[in-house]
Amino acid sequence: MDQIGRRTVTSLSVGLVAIIILLVTIGQQPSAGQVANNTPNQAQAQVSGILFLRNPAQQAELWRSDANGQGQQLLVPQVSDYSLSPDGRKVAYATQAEAQPSRIEMFDLTQNQVITSTGSADWTGYTPNWSPADGVIVYERRTISTGGVGSPKLWLMQPDGTQVSPVVKGGDVVTFGAHWSNTGRLLGFTDPLRNELVLFDFSDVLRRIPFSGDFDWSPDDQRLVISVLRESQAGFRNELILFDLMTEQQTPLTSQTDTDDFTPVWSPDGTKIAFVRRTREVPRGEIWVVNADGSEPRAITAGGGYDNVDPQWTPDSQQLLWTRLTVGSANVPSAIWTVNLAENSEPRVLIENATQARWIVE
Repeated sequence: MDQIGRRTVTSLSVGLVAIIILLVTIGQQPSAGQVANNTPNQAQAQVSGILFLRNPAQQAELWRSDANGQGQQLLVPQVSDYSLSPDGRKVAYATQAEAQPSRIEMFDLTQNQVITSTGSADWTGYTPNWSPADGVIVYERRTISTGGVGSPKLWLMQPDGTQVSPVVKGGDVVTFGAHWSNTGRLLGFTDPLRNELVLFDFSDVLRRIPFSGDFDWSPDDQRLVISVLRESQAGFRNELILFDLMTEQQTPLTSQTDTDDFTPVWSPDGTKIAFVRRTREVPRGEIWVVNADGSEPRAITAGGGYDNVDPQWTPDSQQLLWTRLTVGSANVPSAIWTVNLAENSEPRVLIENATQARWIVE
């Protein structure tokens, strides 16, 4: 990430084209009953496979396997990051070609081929993120000029490669870290100049939350869980808090004085939160799970020369997978591990030489 000096944002206007297209796509705000009907039934969703990146230390490749890590198949070479469509049939990803700007491309898992490619010599694109409600994709774009590569800004596009608009236009606005709400009606992202989270409803409202850090939405989109940097007697540390979007009440979720907690991920049934914990003495990540009310925290991994990161839930909230990175050894590749919490089983390796795994849910 570029070092960005704190500057005053002097002008800010919403991208009109983005508003019109997204409001037409998303529709009017529904009632509570309509929200419940439109939310996918997590219990009925089926895991049909796993997407993952291979050879991440080089030019990573996008692969797929079945749900047990078998039947592995190379899909696309030279990929930096990706996002799966809500129906589990397409993948948006950023290319990683040497000495060329990154493009945003689309791979159809049913046709087993690339179907669109969007890019330009004037910009480089990263981190596509598919809306769970419709076909809109948000991604980070950096302008390329003779002076170098600019700061990240969020852009919107359709799956066919049609460019829509910047999410926010005007001034020196810098935006990154986009994260859709579960209904797709809100887009959360980071404003590093103000050190705030911003929630955008695609009308004329930019709601600012006075924190900046990893975050996730509760399944009903009523709360956020945020990794917040705070000062204590032992120094600065990251702890998890719950932030109620209606009342703005803040509730500590984890508060160990000698640990840092990152990358919270809410389970689809809303009962648990997985996260990464690091201690001051041994700053390697371990996967933890805590109830959504803060009770019964427990370690899923423990010990060893590994850094465990990026936990991901199955739709039934019973199984986790994550990336295990080997610390201090370039000869031992990363791997995807999994555990079945419902069966109280031991963690096991699922896919060797792999990272950034996602369940394919249909």
